[in-house]
Amino acid sequence: MTLIITKQLNILTFGILLLVLSSSALSCSPINHSMLIEFIVYQSRWYWFVTAIMGGLIIYLSRKRHKGILTPLIVLTVIVFHPSWTSTPMYAFSCTGLSVGLSRLLASIFSILLIYETIRTIVKKLKK
Repeated sequence: MTLIITKQLNILTFGILLLVLSSSALSCSPINHSMLIEFIVYQSRWYWFVTAIMGGLIIYLSRKRHKGILTPLIVLTVIVFHPSWTSTPMYAFSCTGLSVGLSRLLASIFSILLIYETIRTIVKKLKK
């Protein structure tokens, strides 16, 4: 009895998975390819701008706390070699660009680093 229920659940899971994957594969059919590429470039450059501002704040807070060079060097390298400048603007199944996804990831990492540097700066001030 449990074998029959397990088989039915496996078939149901496979059917749902097939339905989800097939609908996502057909979800992107751009009418104007060049406009979509331009929009991907625009979004990616916007994330680059946000990342550059957060990177500047991270460098400022890290230099205020200590005089090391590793954090500013890493942040500047990431900003200079940002995906909006180094990756080809192409789209995936959901019409989002690969460079946009990578830019979002870097913006998320930089926001976490900015929070971390802010907390460390506040803790250092409170210890004085």
